[in-house]
Amino acid sequence: MLTGDDQITQIQQAIDLVSLIGEQLRLQPRGREFVGLCPFHEDTKPSLNVVPHKQIFHCFACSTGGDAFQWMIKYHKMTFPDALRYLADRAGIKLLSRPGTRDNQDTDQSDRKLLAQANAAALSFFRKMLHDVKIGRAAHAYLEHRGVRDDITEAFELGYAPDAWDTLAQAAARNRWNERAMRQAGLISPRSQGEGDYDRMRHRLIFPICDELGKPIAFGGRTLPAGSLGDKNEAKYLN
Repeated sequence: MLTGDDQITQIQQAIDLVSLIGEQLRLQPRGREFVGLCPFHEDTKPSLNVVPHKQIFHCFACSTGGDAFQWMIKYHKMTFPDALRYLADRAGIKLLSRPGTRDNQDTDQSDRKLLAQANAAALSFFRKMLHDVKIGRAAHAYLEHRGVRDDITEAFELGYAPDAWDTLAQAAARNRWNERAMRQAGLISPRSQGEGDYDRMRHRLIFPICDELGKPIAFGGRTLPAGSLGDKNEAKYLN
């Protein structure tokens, strides 16, 4: 049976350290190792070495180093439990629970996972709406007027919240997304009268707000002109 320490070793061995660090730094091969500019000090020449066969990184200038867990802690400012959860998920490994903590941990992890799924689903929805020739026409016209190129739109994953009251809410119900998590994320809200939910973002250009790993954790919306809903009292920008 695996112990906690065994599982940490299993996760560490399953992670491609070059790929993990290479998502943030430009790494170049040098023999059996890879080198890049160290992000932990003012580096003008490649001082950071990534050693795949040892699963470690080390800077010969500032002496910062460690394994995949230390990279997440030092570069992304994560706690060890957060780094453990992230790397386990990345490696497709289900974490063991410590005695006496399983219920709380399972609940917390489940809530975080549902919120992450809700935000990811919303981002995919908003991007799809922007790329819809008919629905996203007003948003495209605004972006063109402001000189925002298509490559910028794609790089920043911009989207569009349609000019309707409940398009996202209907999509959530139709696709069986977790509506409680969508409400908790502030994406939809229950109607004050009648059943169902309404969208919090309507006829807005959507800017995803991402964490250090590039995952959406919130959204900003800029209202667009000539909407049909008549939300004249709504703020120009809404988060």
